[in-house]
Amino acid sequence: MPSFCTITLDIGGTKIAYGLIPDAQPTTVLSAGRIPSQPANSTAQQQVRVALREAAAAAHAAGLVPTRVGLAAPGVVDTATGIVTYAGATMPGWQGTNLFDLVSEEAGLPSIATNDVRAFGLGEYTYGGHTDYSRVLFISLGTGLGGAVIDDHTLISSPRATAGEFSELVVSDAFGYAQRAEFVASGTGLTIYYNDIEEGHVPAIGEVAWRELTANDIRLEDIAEDDAHFATIAKGNLTGLGRALGAIVTAFDVDAIIIGGGLVGLGERVLAPIRAGLSSSALEPNKSTPVIRARLGDNSPLIGAGVLATTHLS
Repeated sequence: MPSFCTITLDIGGTKIAYGLIPDAQPTTVLSAGRIPSQPANSTAQQQVRVALREAAAAAHAAGLVPTRVGLAAPGVVDTATGIVTYAGATMPGWQGTNLFDLVSEEAGLPSIATNDVRAFGLGEYTYGGHTDYSRVLFISLGTGLGGAVIDDHTLISSPRATAGEFSELVVSDAFGYAQRAEFVASGTGLTIYYNDIEEGHVPAIGEVAWRELTANDIRLEDIAEDDAHFATIAKGNLTGLGRALGAIVTAFDVDAIIIGGGLVGLGERVLAPIRAGLSSSALEPNKSTPVIRARLGDNSPLIGAGVLATTHLS
């Protein structure tokens, strides 16, 4: 009897991760691989096709039969049509992509797609040990900033697929100015702020602006743990994010916030200022709302895409 599996893709601004999730082992990601999502000689759409081909070849080599595809994709994704209805600056040319058509043409399999952070939230909530909480915010701090909301133990959806788009919160930064949360608190945004300070810039209104990172930019993972410039930015920008989240936690009486994405690799340097900001803005009954590091790591979106696919395509 053949062993069936789901091909899952986690599409990001930097890479596309793929894996095989056996039907009988929903938290196991086999034959995991990754390729760049936006190399100089290709497009993100072409790279999705490459990832699908590599995943299908891996399934064949492992003796598994793929029956469906689950996609975790950046931007606002219409789960009914598979169309990316909005994409931000981190994925130029991505808006308008029809993910269902890509999968059908390349793999000939049924597929389902959702925003990458919604998939992260679903996977992390289902299998990361958080189901005791009824109402949870998930925030991913990576190339961009995204979110998801669990309410009454269910990933909430919305007519225009924007529920959880915390990227558009207005957040204060280390210099007292306010911008989109993605500009201020994503991994890319913090890297821009850090390098501007390292180069001696003293920002005025509008001077800290989103831009593409270059090979000359110092990456946050390469800085010392006690770096004073990063501490200044984290205390300002991430505390600002925490204050914005504290207002949401109070308004909707949220049980917990789960933080994932590449930036949480910096640990308490990221989480502590978010907690401090939340505590400073939330009402007294909500000040102790836990801010928790995601537990499933890089596989959360792949596992969440698998949950979505097996739930809706079985």
